[in-house]
Amino acid sequence: LQKNARASSPSLLSLLWAQQKGLNYECPVLQRHEALAMSRDSAVQARIKKSFEMLLDFYGFQLVDSNTGTMQRSARWKERFLNLEMHGHNKLRITRILKHLGEVGLEHLKLPFLLALMTEIVEGRLAHQLDSCVHFWIPTLRDEDTRQLLLEAIRNSPKAENSRF
Repeated sequence: LQKNARASSPSLLSLLWAQQKGLNYECPVLQRHEALAMSRDSAVQARIKKSFEMLLDFYGFQLVDSNTGTMQRSARWKERFLNLEMHGHNKLRITRILKHLGEVGLEHLKLPFLLALMTEIVEGRLAHQLDSCVHFWIPTLRDEDTRQLLLEAIRNSPKAENSRF
């Protein structure tokens, strides 16, 4: 790869790049200078947001406002939630997506995604995602107070009564 080649042309898969090695040895590690370049380039930011929208659709969500991160279930949410519940590798991908968003200056998109996931978890439609949410997804948030609020909300949920955390 040429210097800054990844920063100038992110693809859908670039949302899986993070600054630490994951379980997929073929997934490149996002370098700090690349993340910084991606966070400063408005065209790259727009492409990352578009890629994020495509991944949200894959997981059964739809971005309503890319500035606030407001989202809702997509038209195909039932089939997509079933896919998410049945295929555990999606949990790892969501973790990497959340990490990537924070590393490239899109931290504000993480909380709305987590809130959408948490709503579906506590309402039982994505019940198998609870442990990943608690142990991997919420910890990607940079703000400690927000992390604690989300964990407390899950703990107080009737659906989380029998969970182990």
